[in-house]
Amino acid sequence: MSKLTELFRAYPNRFFCVVGIVYSLIWFLLPFLTLANVRPDTIEQFFVGKEWVIGTTKSATLPAWMLEIALTLTGGAAWSTYLVSSLAIFVMLCCIWKLSREFLPPHLALLAVLAACNFRYLNIGAIYFHQNESVLSFCALTVLCFYYAIKTGKRRYWILLGITIGLGMLCFYLMGMLAFTIFLFVVGFKETRKYWWKLGITIIVSFLIFTPHLLWNINHGFPGIIRAATFSDSENPQWYFHIRNPFFFIVSQFALLAPMLISICPAIGLRKLSVISNNTLPDILAKWFLPFIVFVPILLILVYLICTGNGVRSRFGAPFWLFFPLFMLYCFHLSPDTKKLKQAFCYTFVVMFATMAIFVGYWIIEPLVGDKPNDTLFPGRALATEVERIWHEKYSTPIPYAAGEWMLSGNLALYGKDRPTVLAYDGNASFAANEESLILLCITKEDLYKKGAVILWQIRDENNPIHPKLETDYPNAKPLDIVITVPYLSTIRKFPPLKVGMAIIPPPELSDEGKYTEHD
Repeated sequence: MSKLTELFRAYPNRFFCVVGIVYSLIWFLLPFLTLANVRPDTIEQFFVGKEWVIGTTKSATLPAWMLEIALTLTGGAAWSTYLVSSLAIFVMLCCIWKLSREFLPPHLALLAVLAACNFRYLNIGAIYFHQNESVLSFCALTVLCFYYAIKTGKRRYWILLGITIGLGMLCFYLMGMLAFTIFLFVVGFKETRKYWWKLGITIIVSFLIFTPHLLWNINHGFPGIIRAATFSDSENPQWYFHIRNPFFFIVSQFALLAPMLISICPAIGLRKLSVISNNTLPDILAKWFLPFIVFVPILLILVYLICTGNGVRSRFGAPFWLFFPLFMLYCFHLSPDTKKLKQAFCYTFVVMFATMAIFVGYWIIEPLVGDKPNDTLFPGRALATEVERIWHEKYSTPIPYAAGEWMLSGNLALYGKDRPTVLAYDGNASFAANEESLILLCITKEDLYKKGAVILWQIRDENNPIHPKLETDYPNAKPLDIVITVPYLSTIRKFPPLKVGMAIIPPPELSDEGKYTEHD
């Protein structure tokens, strides 16, 4: 241990890089070795990214583009989602380390980074790469760029700030809360108002990046923005929701913070703010930057919840807690040379390894006690292979579209060689007839009839193998007199196999034998 301490004191930045790379690599290998199939939310990102659309009815699409690029570079490997997540984790750790070094000595900065590793969205939550997880890395970059913009006043940092905000908005609209916090910080303090024109540069750059998606929203009636603004846990909100939902949100945030607090609790105490002197920082940064950037976005969310009565998931507060350990160590640190500091490092590693054990243990034990196989045991690759085999026996062209239950069609689009476009609906409804609930607005049912498609559904009643909505929702589809049977990907428990029904909308220009027909 003493040799590691000496090495860290001599080369703190290199030491951190090794720690960050090892940690990120661990959270690449754990899901890669433990999970047989990617989660449904990630599958949705894959089939959205394939279309290179600017927006969907649910959100912006930069995360989907990132996954599509990774999928292409890895030759179609589904584990590319874990690679992207691990890279995002490393970026966040680098931002936390860089900012922590501005406020803390190296050993406390390392503790801040390691404590942040116990934040749910830097371990278990990060592997499910979609909007909320992707925006965290841009939030971390935004805070770091904003800090240097205030500290140095250099124009390049204000331009970088605009870039990170714009890209973050293309991940998740929640970035707007952080952007508004930055605006309040600049205009709210006399020392920072001199940067108002440079803030204008930031606004222009971020607006230019976000403009294509904004225009898409204007053309389509703002579906994603309306969905985000009106998200609620009830269609008929009551008056007490304005109190209940903010309270539940606060409680959920304490649950998110608990692992980090356990990590650093021996090293913190009730002292006045900024007990660690740092004469190299401007007064506005030393006293106000961390409290403002950590808590104001959460307060803005609370104000929104109180005013609207809406309910939001706990993960909506996640992007703003990345620097919470830094804030606690900077403002409430006891002493840099105490046994309690060593205890804090011990607690941090205990929580870290316990989280890894819980993750692996859960996915091993869950199939043993669950009533049905979970999504990570879904045989997506085998299903895609069988569906494509059946299609290509009849037709010589690739499968253009897939519809039906989107978990099935989504796996076909991810694992199949043809990678068809997926007609999917928001929510869990299968064969939903409501066109307003489409995820991708670039396609309709008419496109299926023009080019052909496969319709997939899970057979839950063998006495009724045809989906009851097939005839009404897809009247031109021809159900096949076959049942696709594939076993679930479990090695520790045998589940009944997945049984899938399949119907085909033939390509209009081809006969059933796969040859072009004559047209008058």
